Amino acid sequence: MDITCQGCGNSYTIRDDKLPLQGEASVVCPLCGEKIKISLSDTNKTPSQFVEELSTPDNTTIDNFELDESEAKIALVYCPQEEAWYEITKSLKQLNFNVKKIRSAADIAGRFKFSSCDLVLLFQNGPEPEPALQEIHQFLNSLEPDRRKELFVAYLHLSGNRYNNLQAFSYSVDITLNPLDLASLVEFLPRAMKQKEQRYKIVEECIKEANASPGTALV
Repeated sequence: MDITCQGCGNSYTIRDDKLPLQGEASVVCPLCGEKIKISLSDTNKTPSQFVEELSTPDNTTIDNFELDESEAKIALVYCPQEEAWYEITKSLKQLNFNVKKIRSAADIAGRFKFSSCDLVLLFQNGPEPEPALQEIHQFLNSLEPDRRKELFVAYLHLSGNRYNNLQAFSYSVDITLNPLDLASLVEFLPRAMKQKEQRYKIVEECIKEANASPGTALV
């Protein structure tokens, strides 16, 4: 069976004798992390029983390519620089993210139309943001407040400083990073995401307490 990844456009061939033949299954593209769904029929075997061997059209084998039915955390990444993309993807997969590549505002808007995600990481490749990055940023700023607060946005650029909350606020993101931070992304990103979650809980509790007091309703 030939399949094509919708995330990066790369094509693969799965040997028919390796496929389960009933229901639906999915595989994760080794290049961009996109989940590729496959429809199946006519067997009593379940997708979780199989480890796949996929090959590209030029017969280059990709080993240990597993069918994946789990619902992992979703990370959308804009990164036109290949080396940085590799480092980001490697780190996020260690944190159990299903990493999906985005290239434009239309791309991220399409994904948000049908599903949500946990993390958006934007990589600015150069001293100034390219038009595609600016448009993605504008889309994120247009999200409904309730939806935006559930999303953690990281903005990586040359002068980023993850300890500077005012810088993050000025970019309308949750944290700003610089390329040197990629080496320790696995260490500090979960902590930063947890801190945001805790801050929102405190704010929501304060609003509830204020609304419960006569004459002090905030919302």
